Amino acid sequence: RKTYRLNFGKINHKLFMYDRFNDDVWNVNLRKVPNFDLLCAGFPCQPFSQAGYKKGFRDNKNGNLFFAILNFLKVKKPAAFFLENVGFLLNHNKGKTFQKIKNSILEINYSFNYKIVRASDFNLPQGRPRLFMIGFNQDKIDCSQEFKFPKPVKLKKMMKHIWKSKKCDKKIGYSIRVGGKSSPMGDKRNWDGYLVDGKIKRLTPVEGKQM
Repeated sequence: RKTYRLNFGKINHKLFMYDRFNDDVWNVNLRKVPNFDLLCAGFPCQPFSQAGYKKGFRDNKNGNLFFAILNFLKVKKPAAFFLENVGFLLNHNKGKTFQKIKNSILEINYSFNYKIVRASDFNLPQGRPRLFMIGFNQDKIDCSQEFKFPKPVKLKKMMKHIWKSKKCDKKIGYSIRVGGKSSPMGDKRNWDGYLVDGKIKRLTPVEGKQM
């Protein structure tokens, strides 16, 4: 919230007179939220990540926040939604979690399309696969035509361009992480170390923002 306030809190717009940075999404009075066309949201991935405890909806702190998003769709009924999460959500609890999400959205008369999309498929040199879920309010949008995700864009920007170097050991970088201690270059847990023009370099915010 501090980061969002720093980056977006000073925008002065007639639509944003209310406090956009709530302490708790469950306490939002949805009737007072201005109407909007597109709901864009990413609910916490930890309960569904392959690297976590995989508690899913049983994680009372983060796992059930999808249903807060669902409440926005039920009450505000925007024309479309765009949701994001980790790719492992597809297989979490043998696919039952994802099926619950899909069915919950279909039940309120939205279409539902999904695909695992990689940043490197769209000319960004980082290996970040994410599950994108997109749907349209069938009371407002004609959904008779099949929805198609954008076609991939050929990768032209590579890690050597990020480092402004002649050579880098990786064409596509690792998924960007925040925090954690750097591991040796040969360690499978290495996430920020690159061999650039024969020298070991560690990722900084400068390269991360470009990626």
